[in-house]
Amino acid sequence: MEAERDEERIMMEEIIPRAKSGRRPDLIRSERIRIDGQRKRGLDQRDDKTFAWLDAIPDGKRFDFVWDLLTAALNGELGSVMQQAVEESDLEKAREAANQIMGAFVVDD
Repeated sequence: MEAERDEERIMMEEIIPRAKSGRRPDLIRSERIRIDGQRKRGLDQRDDKTFAWLDAIPDGKRFDFVWDLLTAALNGELGSVMQQAVEESDLEKAREAANQIMGAFVVDD
């Protein structure tokens, strides 16, 4: 069993040589994604709620949370109205869909 693993490791090193850093390069390259912009706190309650949500996300996890949220919206996981609004880049329609989604949640005390 150990010999098979050694043989497999040697084959992998022949196929994918290690970089100078000692790490094997990924077979699929990552893409840098930038979504840059400026928003001000304290001017809009909607923005302030978003700031509070972003502030609550642990360090190093913000991109993953935002990416998952956008991916869910585009794949219809937040409802077909939201998916259509995001695909069409229709801000007003996206706001209406978000309000519908939030209105569907009921919290019992």
